[in-house]
Amino acid sequence: MIVTSKNRTIPLSIPRGFFFLGEGFLLAFALLFALHPEALAVPRHPLGLAMAHLFLLGFGVGVLLGAMHQLVPVILEAPLYRHRWGYPVMLHWGLGVALLVTGFAWNPALVPGDAVRQALSRIPGVEEVQVELTFDPPWTPARLSEKARRALGWG
Repeated sequence: MIVTSKNRTIPLSIPRGFFFLGEGFLLAFALLFALHPEALAVPRHPLGLAMAHLFLLGFGVGVLLGAMHQLVPVILEAPLYRHRWGYPVMLHWGLGVALLVTGFAWNPALVPGDAVRQALSRIPGVEEVQVELTFDPPWTPARLSEKARRALGWG
């Protein structure tokens, strides 16, 4: 196939869609930050995680995907195999970011450690629960059973 400027270009609606969705996620991050600035100061705060994902996965990846859909055909001097696949990618990415952020913001049980705390606090007679994630002792392959080491080819 002969590559020309006509078959190398893609509709601007694809990169523009990624850019606009990314800007929407950036605005959502700014709004959430304006309402709850304290959330970024606390490690693993559900709203802090939601803000981080809005900024990084929403805005950052949106701009990156939009730029890639526009620049890759120019840099490679070859058309995208199926430029129309950009629309379902945009849909799934946007829904995925929105659902992930919603899950962090409205269901703190998705945050590691919080699900354990909530489950333990439901036990009758338990008044206060404090959960701390530790990795002590650190994991080593020696902690695997003999059968697991053989299955992995480690012994």
